[in-house]
Amino acid sequence: MINLLPPTLKEELQYAKYNRVAVRYLQLLVVVAMVLGAVFGASLYFLTQQANKLAADVNSKQQTIASYAPAVAKAKAAADRLNAIKAIQASQTRFSTLLSDLAKVLPNGVAIDSITLTGDDTKPVRISVTGSTYDMMLAFRDALAQSPRISGVDLENITQSGPGIFTASVVIGFKPGEAK
Repeated sequence: MINLLPPTLKEELQYAKYNRVAVRYLQLLVVVAMVLGAVFGASLYFLTQQANKLAADVNSKQQTIASYAPAVAKAKAAADRLNAIKAIQASQTRFSTLLSDLAKVLPNGVAIDSITLTGDDTKPVRISVTGSTYDMMLAFRDALAQSPRISGVDLENITQSGPGIFTASVVIGFKPGEAK
């Protein structure tokens, strides 16, 4: 087809085609912008709603946590008291271990008359015992020497206070930390 239109008209026709395409692209751009604006607006609305809900949840949890504060303070105080008791017990000498060791090794016919406790596991303990024979006193000393907690046992004296009655004074030294 031959176009016999004057050049100005041809030019106007060409610009009209360009205008039509530009208007279509502009319309498409406006529609896309409106859709994107609606999507962004809706997502902003939902994010705001979620942020408000989360803020309310955080507030609620903080109030719940604040309501536990007295219980936490009581538990902390109890834990502190328990730790103090444990520290005191760890530092105190327990002579119950001495008594259980003595009970394990005490031969028949030997009786403990007295125990002189010092309150310190680094100082020796003096025990007065009574037995029926001299050999029982030595057996008691040897049995104490076998104890894993005791580092040394010495017989200070053995005296006969009557027929078949011997008294002895025994000094016991503990291994470091074994009386605790």
